[in-house]
Amino acid sequence: MRPPQRKRKAPKLSTDIDEASASNQHTINRNRARDQRLGETKQLLLNHIRTSIPAIRDDITSINQVSIEPAPPGGASTRLYRWEVDGPYVFPVLKGGRLKELGKYTVEEHNSLREAVRDGALWAVLAGEDSGRGVSQVDSPARTIKRNRLSGTRTPILESTREGSAEADDQPEIAGMMAVEKERAKWDKERGTILDTQNKSLDLWTSERVFFTGGVEELKQKIKEKDDALEKLAEELKNRKRTLKRVKEEKRGVEKRLKQANDEIEKFKRLVRAGAIKVEDDSDG
Repeated sequence: MRPPQRKRKAPKLSTDIDEASASNQHTINRNRARDQRLGETKQLLLNHIRTSIPAIRDDITSINQVSIEPAPPGGASTRLYRWEVDGPYVFPVLKGGRLKELGKYTVEEHNSLREAVRDGALWAVLAGEDSGRGVSQVDSPARTIKRNRLSGTRTPILESTREGSAEADDQPEIAGMMAVEKERAKWDKERGTILDTQNKSLDLWTSERVFFTGGVEELKQKIKEKDDALEKLAEELKNRKRTLKRVKEEKRGVEKRLKQANDEIEKFKRLVRAGAIKVEDDSDG
């Protein structure tokens, strides 16, 4: 007698594939959100440049031409604009004093930059010109704003590009600035979602109005041309219907007269056969 066999349990499916897929999807969503934030910020800067500097409006038409980084040192710069700042806003910097690339901004930094543009603390001016009301950040990547605590004025200074080499007398001021920036970033984070919701539709509407007005007008013109062509065809169809109706009426008139003639001929033949009418033969013979 064979011993009873145990039923084999089905092996458990590994969840490694699902976890990897979820991780990949999370990375894709994160990158997509980052690219969307970057595109929205660049679109806002592009609209500001084109509105603030009409002289270069036709030369700056794409978000790919928008940058907050200064022109590379050495050599001729082809950039037609530069940025000036005033008020509490400062550009985010990396260790060593280099300006942070726009594509590496955090959500809070994107919100702060957009708010600075809308509030007038950051604006674009024509390259080579000075508005006289702010501090340019285009001369050096490591330029910041040193605030005078007594007078409240701002003087641009160059910080060393080496980490930890700041002057001792600047340390308390830098710490104070960092504390202010930290509090402002916290406040921006709390209201950032509300600001984005309120302004996103306006930014997108402005973008579409700037870049797609020509396409809309062209589409309207094509639709009008098609409508005119259809109207012309409809008029021709009406004319043909009127012509066909007139031909049918003429045909009925001809048929009626032909029938009357045939009736007269038949009547004449009956009278001849009845002898009521004598037909003389004029032929010789």
